[in-house]
Amino acid sequence: MKLKLIAAALLASTSIAAAADMPARTYTKAPVVSPAFNWTGFYVGVHAGYGWGNSKSVATNGTLPFPAGSVTSNDLDGWLAGGQLGYNYQFSPNWLIGIEGDMAGTGIKGSTSGFSTVGGFTTTRFQTSNLDVNWLATVTGRLGYVAGPALLYVKGGVAFGEFSANSRTVNPAAGNALIATSNGGETRTGWTVGAGAEWAFAGNWSTKVEYNYVDFGTDSISRDVTYFVGAGPNPLLRDASTHLHLVKVGLNYRFGPY
Repeated sequence: MKLKLIAAALLASTSIAAAADMPARTYTKAPVVSPAFNWTGFYVGVHAGYGWGNSKSVATNGTLPFPAGSVTSNDLDGWLAGGQLGYNYQFSPNWLIGIEGDMAGTGIKGSTSGFSTVGGFTTTRFQTSNLDVNWLATVTGRLGYVAGPALLYVKGGVAFGEFSANSRTVNPAAGNALIATSNGGETRTGWTVGAGAEWAFAGNWSTKVEYNYVDFGTDSISRDVTYFVGAGPNPLLRDASTHLHLVKVGLNYRFGPY
């Protein structure tokens, strides 16, 4: 019995000594997991860019010195700058829908000039025509693909624009005597589609680059013509079609957790 007690004591002391020689257990902290990036929220921003395109009008009422069928075409280009307001809703880790409204003042314009003959009115005429795009606005929906702070999207919706037009017609054979002037302006409605990319680079701030195609279709418009030879003034009816390409860069601030 004594031998058994002595053996048990020796075994216990050996186990305690072995445990004392073992290194202390180390604990590793779980890695901190950053929350997924979320684009949901309202945002406001500014943009600037460049636009180009073409506008074409055809006279329909046969008023001299712009007879029926006479065509005026302007190549357009210039700057634009404005702002935007929108809302995004990220409904899955990788997909987003949104709505955006934007408006920009523009320096997009074009001028054309040339000689032509108008039978029964004057032998030769020289006409200069100008078209200015005063402002553009769009209301669009968009669908985006999210990859963390990066967003790729397509968009489409309705477009609005205000245009100012004027022309001056002279008779070179009579010392460039003024024949007529035409002035007009109109607000037109069309449609737009586009695509872009946006990058959240600092908290709530993001930057974007975007392309838009804008088509105002064909509208019947009226311009006032003042004649200096013959009858006048008189409205001139024209069918006008205009399309534009816009490239924009912008900066947005998003109201949200990031």
